[in-house]
Amino acid sequence: MVRKLEKESDGAIVTIEDVETYSKVPRVGDLLLEYQSTRKVLSLATKPSAADSRTWLAPLLGCLKLNSDVSVKSGKDFIGIGAAIRDSSGKVVAAISKPMVGNFPVELGEFLALREGLILAKSHNLVVNYVEVDALNTASMLNSVKPFLGDAMFIISDIKALFIEVGVISCKAVPRVSNKFAHSLANLPFSSGEDLLWRDVDPLVFSCFSAFSIK
Repeated sequence: MVRKLEKESDGAIVTIEDVETYSKVPRVGDLLLEYQSTRKVLSLATKPSAADSRTWLAPLLGCLKLNSDVSVKSGKDFIGIGAAIRDSSGKVVAAISKPMVGNFPVELGEFLALREGLILAKSHNLVVNYVEVDALNTASMLNSVKPFLGDAMFIISDIKALFIEVGVISCKAVPRVSNKFAHSLANLPFSSGEDLLWRDVDPLVFSCFSAFSIK
């Protein structure tokens, strides 16, 4: 059973679902094995340039950018996932912060977080042009032209299909300093324990959360 609530936070509507909703994640047992078997055949191909070593850089006027991240903490039976879609003014067009049950490694969690961000864009009919993550392996695998073996990389296939559906033209790795907002969203489930959704809000709305970076 899913319990949904809505509350106002500085004029923004925040949707909350029970964390128990995520206790039935499909194919959770298969994700880790498939990731480990496929990672061996892929190598690093992209690194952030010196020009990327800055705070978040806004997309071009009329474009949207998706940043995503994962947070994994020892002793927890879930990971934190965060994703934010922002426009050229920095306004948060859509953002999520949610727990996902499972003991996933960080690198696999990066893929899960990105996929959730793309699903967010698709569900709200948003055209996202640019994607940024702070994991080199994630960007490398997604930009690789090497064929994938069998269905071992179904999660990457899902992401690439979503890239086409939502209009992504660029996916690159950036330093953590350029991805702080998404990282803060990924850390939030460890204090809130809830699934949160924001639409069309100013980043300053998030300043009410302690240790939250809106850069």
